[in-house]
Amino acid sequence: MAKGRANVDLSTVGSDLPDVLVLLSSLTSGGKSSLEDLYVELPHLKEALTHRSFTLENQGFPDNERLEFLGDSILAAYVSRRLFIEFPEFDEGGLTIGRANLVNTDVLAQLARQLNIGDYLTLGVGEESSGGRSKRTILAGAFEAIVATVFLDLGDERAMEFVDRCLLVNIGKIEIVESRLDPKSELQIHQARLGNPVPKYHVTSSGPDHMPSFIAEVVIDGRVFSGEGPSKKEAEQRAALEALSGLNS
Repeated sequence: MAKGRANVDLSTVGSDLPDVLVLLSSLTSGGKSSLEDLYVELPHLKEALTHRSFTLENQGFPDNERLEFLGDSILAAYVSRRLFIEFPEFDEGGLTIGRANLVNTDVLAQLARQLNIGDYLTLGVGEESSGGRSKRTILAGAFEAIVATVFLDLGDERAMEFVDRCLLVNIGKIEIVESRLDPKSELQIHQARLGNPVPKYHVTSSGPDHMPSFIAEVVIDGRVFSGEGPSKKEAEQRAALEALSGLNS
């Protein structure tokens, strides 16, 4: 495991970004930035901007949850690859925490705000009245859905360009900070800051006595994260590492 952890200064993330329509227009062949023109260039865009609250009130309209799922996977894979290439000195722990610091709800919501994505969302009446255009989970999900839209409608290269220009412009600010904290300690501190209880691990074992295998599970925010290792301690550390990677993504 790493003796250091990956930190990233994202205080200025998205500070120089244009409106999302302008950015998307620069990626298309048409070069037009009106929403209606982009709906033609990007057939999945209307779906990407439609929240499920609207779908629940208007049956038959697809929402952006499937695109959000795809965009989340694209972001995780691409950011992982960039970190692997850019930081050969990072071990698994550093890479995982670095990705978690780059791809999480807070960062993606901040990007969405800078891009003015909230202005173009289609929301249900109830969500609109409760301030849905500024909610971090809705904004982060819409950002992920737009990543998937660019990927599906313009291809891998343009999707990666979109991610580079929005998020990875700050990749050079990642640095290893020396620390004795292991993933379990990191996770415990993370949960304490949120006012949540200390994570509890459930460990099971299998295999012969001379070569056992342990699987640890920890439940965070209703999600189960697991890790496997040759010892109980190693399994718990790997489960904590998975939780750190998956939280807020």
